[in-house]
Amino acid sequence: MTLKQTLQDAFELAALRDEARAISRVGPHASIRLWAEVRDTIEKASRLREEELRRHRDNYDTRVENYKKYIRDQDKPPHRAYEPYPFRGAKFDEASVTRQSRLMVEHGHQARMARINRGEDKRLQNIRKEARALYLAHGKLVAAFTRAADPDDRTNALHRGMRQKRSR
Repeated sequence: MTLKQTLQDAFELAALRDEARAISRVGPHASIRLWAEVRDTIEKASRLREEELRRHRDNYDTRVENYKKYIRDQDKPPHRAYEPYPFRGAKFDEASVTRQSRLMVEHGHQARMARINRGEDKRLQNIRKEARALYLAHGKLVAAFTRAADPDDRTNALHRGMRQKRSR
């Protein structure tokens, strides 16, 4: 495992922990729904990554051949009725064409994987924003309830009501 991969995994773990803290603070019913959305999002992205890896592995040779053909077609000279012997056709360095086509296939694969990761990150960020908004709303509700029904005042009011009933 490379250093880059290790750092990336560490940051992903930290982000998941941050999500867990944000989601666990919003209350049991909302957090269950949000956790289900997080789990679905992660599972869907994981399935898409596996599918992309499978397609990349299965179709690699075909894609390389298609890019080779594309590179050769782009490099063809215009058709002439008469071409002297040394100038006939395009000259290709097969190793460089193969290398270029493999790079193009890998670049396409990495772009598709990055698109999957961006979609997952965007969805998780939306869930995180929703969890934070619910947490703030929950905190405001709790504070308002605490102000409206302070336990000491409520207890005193209850006892006052009972004293009034007894004295009658």
